[in-house]
Amino acid sequence: MTASIVTSPGVVTGPEGLSRKVVANCEALLFQRPDDAIYRGYDTQTERDMSGTDLFISNYQPLTPRGHIAKPRETAIANLASHLYHGLPIDEPLPLPVDVVAAGRRNNPPEGKIPALCAYNPLHYMELPELFMGVHLLDDW
Repeated sequence: MTASIVTSPGVVTGPEGLSRKVVANCEALLFQRPDDAIYRGYDTQTERDMSGTDLFISNYQPLTPRGHIAKPRETAIANLASHLYHGLPIDEPLPLPVDVVAAGRRNNPPEGKIPALCAYNPLHYMELPELFMGVHLLDDW
């Protein structure tokens, strides 16, 4: 679950003359997970979460520890590196817009002989020739 806004060119970091989309993760506002790991091997993080020893399923809190809480050191290092790279003080917010195109890659359940299109987890950028080759391979599946 995300909230997003599109900014005018030059408002946030990125190539000159391009609009940028800034996205914020809103999963913490959910009362429970939107998924339930019903496809074996499809959502491995949920499978790990639900098989853990500290799970209490009947609560209404998020079941997954958020990455920046589960790995605070790595998150702090990434945050510091990003601020240093952009020349901003650590106490200023730094929006990091995503500028990747991942056409045709989404989380859909496999149906029959067709696998889930999200074959490259979590997100894979492909130039157009490789993208079309991947789509062609799905036809042969």
